[in-house]
Amino acid sequence: WRAYNEYIARISAENPGRFHGVGIFSNWWDPAGAEAAMRQIVDLKLKTFMIPIYPGKDVEGRQIVYGDAPMDRFWSVVAEAGLPVGFHVTENFVPGARGGLGATITNSFNHFRLPLMQIIFGGVFDRHPDLKVVFAEGGISWIMAALQDAEMVYDSYGNGDLLDPIEHRPTHYWQNNCYATFQNDLLGLRNLDHIGADNVMWSNDYPHSEGGFGYGPASIQAVIDATSPEQARRIVGGTAIDLYKL
Repeated sequence: WRAYNEYIARISAENPGRFHGVGIFSNWWDPAGAEAAMRQIVDLKLKTFMIPIYPGKDVEGRQIVYGDAPMDRFWSVVAEAGLPVGFHVTENFVPGARGGLGATITNSFNHFRLPLMQIIFGGVFDRHPDLKVVFAEGGISWIMAALQDAEMVYDSYGNGDLLDPIEHRPTHYWQNNCYATFQNDLLGLRNLDHIGADNVMWSNDYPHSEGGFGYGPASIQAVIDATSPEQARRIVGGTAIDLYKL
């Protein structure tokens, strides 16, 4: 991943102001090396980086849980750097059987719940209130049900009782720390009051089949039709400019 980061940094430098590659944190499984990995990303002047939805096991063979104590050092390093961290849709791509491709791609939009809720219920945002997390290319309509379920869990299982205590209700952390990107999501656009217009960003996902290539203007027009001109400007570019310091 270090070689990949160097490669995209070189491409970004060749296209200043136009192209900003997303780095990959080179050793998420070993928090002891977090400082060195973060230093490379910062030194390469990358604007953001990605970590996996399913991170596997750490150097001691334990399953990595993003909100658990062994990851505290990782999150401290990330928060200190001040860069947004991203999760990308569709990692477990196993189309194999009949109907597998359609089932796999459709199911991939559910996977964001796991890291989001580990980070929220693990108190990561309480320890690092300025941390920003982005869920990329999985749409925005999933957020409504995820937050509704998180609020139900918070009320049903008892904050500080069966659940580890967090300082705010789950929706607070979404509103203050989280973002998601979408290409074409009419249901999500109809529910911006629930999702948060300031928490979503349009993308075209070129050249993937589910992206907006070939009808980008129409997908942008859907944003304009769904909200105010000022909010539309932020969704199609302004929020990304602020978040990534472009």
